[in-house]
Parts: sequence; structure tokens; C-alpha cells
Amino acid sequence: MNLFRIPKTKKTYLDVIKLLAIGMVVFNHSGNNGYKMYLDVLEGPAHQLMLCWSAFIKIAVPLFFMASGALMLKKEEPYGRILGKRVLRFALILIAVSLFFYWEAYGRKGTMSVPDFLLHLYRNDLTGHLWYLYSYLCYLLMLPFLRKLARAMKGTDYLLLVIVYQAAQLLPAADYALFRGTAAHTSYISFFVAADYVVYPLLGHYIDSLTEKEEREETVYILLFLSILAVFLTSVLMDWRCGVDGGWTNANREAYMGRLSVFPAITVFYCVRKLFARLPVKNGLANVLFILGSCTFGVYLFDPKWRQLTQSVRTLLTPSIGLYFATHVQTICACLLGLAATFLFKCVTGGAGLLAGRLVPKREGE
Repeated sequence: MNLFRIPKTKKTYLDVIKLLAIGMVVFNHSGNNGYKMYLDVLEGPAHQLMLCWSAFIKIAVPLFFMASGALMLKKEEPYGRILGKRVLRFALILIAVSLFFYWEAYGRKGTMSVPDFLLHLYRNDLTGHLWYLYSYLCYLLMLPFLRKLARAMKGTDYLLLVIVYQAAQLLPAADYALFRGTAAHTSYISFFVAADYVVYPLLGHYIDSLTEKEEREETVYILLFLSILAVFLTSVLMDWRCGVDGGWTNANREAYMGRLSVFPAITVFYCVRKLFARLPVKNGLANVLFILGSCTFGVYLFDPKWRQLTQSVRTLLTPSIGLYFATHVQTICACLLGLAATFLFKCVTGGAGLLAGRLVPKREGE
């Protein structure tokens, strides 16, 4: 009996994708110490490099959605099972983690109450990073429809999907270029594929399903070119908006971040998949990567705590390597701490489950 349920057939590249994505997520939450330092360093190559790196790491959430699509859109489940197993599970996780952060914010003040907590839960104003769970719940509710789409769509459909999604993402930039904030397109111009939890799971499913006959050698080079172009154009759009507004403001500091993330996300996902298809991984290493990949969710859930507990690393290293690079080291430490804590939690809960299974006698015929 094992503590971890490790499948016999593993997609190791997806575990690597998750590990890359969680590092990006944690750094994305570093604020002006790291992710948003381009707001303080206003000129020179350092500004451009920081801005481009921040634009690139916005692929973190798309990568998670793509990995989920690669794993889940091929499956067939009745809607009742999706609601009873998947939606209920993540809804309970959302409630439990929100309660933890609610207690941190209001427990010591003695102002906690059930109605107040439910209101905060409804508004999602306890901690900003939990927005992903709300979006993921929407994705789970849409699973039956997304699975039907995934079965029916062809290669040309996915190309059109990317084009429509990218056009929708750039509409706000077009609005500002035309009207400088005095007007915008009507909200009735809306595409359902503009939702991240629709487009990225479908793209992850498509890339995961590609066969060798469907792949072309030049695909990697085309994707790399489009990704570099997307990151560069993001930095151009950001600096253009800053110049038009006369400086950085609350409204423009992240105005176009993530608006061109679809191409870098596809590129990283495709290249990592292609690399691991050609690079055999020993079963022991594959098991380790699977366990680590399964622990990334715990890193995300309590990300503010992991960063808080590793602040001393940043403080210690800042005088020698600078705040920006010290924040990168802190990000790595926060991820390692979160992975270790989640691993221990899984060991404890898994061990308790195994012990309970041995103590409870089985019925005849089981």
C-alpha cells in the first residue's frame, strides 16, 4: 500500500509544467519587490528586461489550465459525478482556505461571524490570489460542454480559436488608442472563448493529443518567433500607455500584462511536451516529479504564508545581490517550503487513511 496514488502511465511533462507554473505564480505575487519593479526602474535595458520577464511569467495560470485540459477533457463522466466529486471538492477547499485567511484577518480582533464570512467569501476580498479557484470552479461546471467541443474541434478550429481569443484580448488596447479612455467598445461585443478557462484547457487538450504525423519541424521555430514578438509587443504597449498617461498609475501599471500570453503559453507547453517525448525519464524520477507536481496546489493555496515565512531570505540577500534577484531567490525558497509542507500534509493524511483502512475490518466479499 502506498501513501500516494501514482498512476502507472504518467505524463511527466505535465508535472514539469506545473512546477514551472507555480514558480511563476509565486513571483507574480511579489509586487514591487520583483514582478512590478519595472514601475520603479524607469529607464535603460534593466527596465525593458524586467518588463519583458514580467510579461512572460503571466503564462503561469494559462499553463495550469492547459495542463488541466490535457488531463481532463479526454475523460467521460456523468454530470452528477462532476458536481459530487470535482465541484464539491474544490468548493470545500475554497471555503476552508478562505476561512483560514478570514481567521487571520479578523480572528484576533474578535469580529468573526458566519454572515460576515459568507459575505467575504461571496465577494472574494479576503486575499486576491484565490480568484483562480473561483475561475476553476466555473471551468469544472463547464466540463461537459468543453469535452464535447474538444471531441468535435479540428486543427483549423483551434487556429480560429486562438485568433478570436487574441483579438478579444487586444480590444481594450484598441479602445485606448482610439479614445484615450473616454469611450470603449460595447460590452455586447463579447466572445465566450475569451474566458481563460475555456480557451486554455482546449489548447492543452489539443497539444497533448497531437500525433507525430500532425507535428511539423518548423512549428517550434514559428512558436518561438511569435512568443518573442508577443513579449516584446507587450512591453511596447505598456511603455506606450505609460507615455500617453504621463507616468504609471493604478489604472495602467498592469494594463496589458497577459494580453498576449497565449503565444508564450502555447510555446512553453508545446516545447516541454516535445522535449519529454524525446527524452526518456526513468520511472523513479517520473514518480518524484509526479509527487512534486501534485504538491503545487498546496503552494498556491497558501502562497501568502510561504512568502511571509521566507521574507528573511530576501532581507538577508538584498545587500549583496540586490532586491530584484533576492526576490527571485525568495520565490524559490517559498516554493520549496510550500512543496515540503504540502508533501508532509499528504504523508500525514495518507498515512492516517492507510491506518484507518487497516483498523476497520473488511466485510466478507470485499
